[in-house]
Amino acid sequence: MEQKTGIGRLIEKIGDFFEGLFNAAAKTYNSQSPQVQDALKDGSRILDIINRNVSEAPDVVIALIQKAFPSMQRETLLEGLKAVSKGLNLTDAILADTLEETVLNLQKYLESLEGTFWAGVSELAAKLLAVFFAPSGTKWVTISSLMEFVYHKLVKK
Repeated sequence: MEQKTGIGRLIEKIGDFFEGLFNAAAKTYNSQSPQVQDALKDGSRILDIINRNVSEAPDVVIALIQKAFPSMQRETLLEGLKAVSKGLNLTDAILADTLEETVLNLQKYLESLEGTFWAGVSELAAKLLAVFFAPSGTKWVTISSLMEFVYHKLVKK
């Protein structure tokens, strides 16, 4: 039997720690109502579609979102993305009259970001959209604490 070095034991403990966090997040996610689970998945998936297609025309992005969410009304999507824009303080997107203009302004903003700042803003945008979709009274901490889990386990495949 091979004995582990101090570093080997440390790495194993770190792995155990992260596995425990993941299991706790999964348990917390599974304890949420289906509406909260859907809000988390939908917010994350929609922002993922926008981010993956940031240089595409807005109508292409909207078509991809509508294909992924065929029962979502354009007006609901517009209201949700305007809520994201307001949360991010994107005046042009807030003032935009159409879904296409709102998507375009979000795309321009996201495309202008890089690295960890882009990742943080994208995660915040997904959380804001999930809050918009979630039932009234859903706590921000619920959305915030579970978004990373939802993205890595259920969206990013």
